[in-house]
Amino acid sequence: MRIIKEALEIMFPKECLICGKISDIRLFDSPLCKKCLTDLVPVPSDKRWQLCLSEPFENDPCPSLTLYVPFKYEGRITSLIHRIKFGHKKELTAVLGTLLGKCLINDNVSCDAVIPIPLSEQRLSERGFNQAELISSYVSNELNIPLLKDVLIRSKNTLRQAEIKDNLKRAANMSGAFKFNDEYSIDGLSILLIDDVATTGNTLHEAAEVLILNGASKVLCCAFASNRSVKNVESY
Repeated sequence: MRIIKEALEIMFPKECLICGKISDIRLFDSPLCKKCLTDLVPVPSDKRWQLCLSEPFENDPCPSLTLYVPFKYEGRITSLIHRIKFGHKKELTAVLGTLLGKCLINDNVSCDAVIPIPLSEQRLSERGFNQAELISSYVSNELNIPLLKDVLIRSKNTLRQAEIKDNLKRAANMSGAFKFNDEYSIDGLSILLIDDVATTGNTLHEAAEVLILNGASKVLCCAFASNRSVKNVESY
């Protein structure tokens, strides 16, 4: 069977899932080309740690909340994430989640559980899957810690954050967006909270606040990529 499979791939080569050119390599069982693969390079370890909010505010209930993000949201990374979210190439979440998990392991990050940012029912119906949940499942496997995908519930249909340019309006858009599922207990747990992309940090901050108010001892916000360039702050 393997010989037949290899012969078919030679006769009918697959396209790179990112750029659409002929694939000449596979990464975590996803066909890619060498050009796209060489662009999937994380930033140095000391540049992966940021304050969660790009614009901190007074009386923040969790002002020291940390964001871990190993990739820049640019070039091939942007294309990769767009192919997942808007091209429905959900198989590429294996690339994001596995790479993210390996970065976390290399940086000695350890937590008790992984929780993904949930989508609203409307957005989930439109897309057919939650990319943050799929990414989190691969991170969970890499770190060998549980995935708690139903702990957070999206309590309102928010506007797309990417469509809102003003930071104050982005924060207002996410206010009250999440609630806690009382069927769970996270008392005393350290949580790895994951989304695909972080910009202002408002989405992760809002969700992390809910987790902390419901007993989490610590929350590390985490995104695969960000378009922020912020100097290293404090490691988790």
